[in-house]
Amino acid sequence: PQLRVGAEFSNPRAQAFTETEDERMPSALQAGFAYTFSEQLLFAAEASKVTDQELRLQTGLQYLVKPALALRGGLQTRPFSGHFGMQIKLSNIRIQFALGYHEVLRTTPVLGVDYYQPQQRGQPRENQTNTTNTTNSASKALPSVSSPKRAE
Repeated sequence: PQLRVGAEFSNPRAQAFTETEDERMPSALQAGFAYTFSEQLLFAAEASKVTDQELRLQTGLQYLVKPALALRGGLQTRPFSGHFGMQIKLSNIRIQFALGYHEVLRTTPVLGVDYYQPQQRGQPRENQTNTTNTTNSASKALPSVSSPKRAE
């Protein structure tokens, strides 16, 4: 078992877009964790707050069926959405497919393909979760906390 925790605070001063103070970029605070129960099972959760928006919660689960096949599912609040997806590894290529449900957009498919360098002997084992930003990628089935960038 392994626990990873992380937090990020973006734009704490709420910088203005222009020289006038009328338009400001929002501040955002995100905190989350990822818990690896075993080599096959990962759970992740995140809370995020953006200026003038309600608190958003996200959770995700990944189950590694085989080393080359992972199944993922996730839920988020504000707006409510749910996702289910899978990742297939073929040599140095990862293919990710997800279906999401959004209360406004309804069912949305997402497809991602990425190439990665093979591991060198003696290097740490590759993380089982996708190493790209999961907020808007094919691994949307796991919310953004599943990203090692944010969860470590």
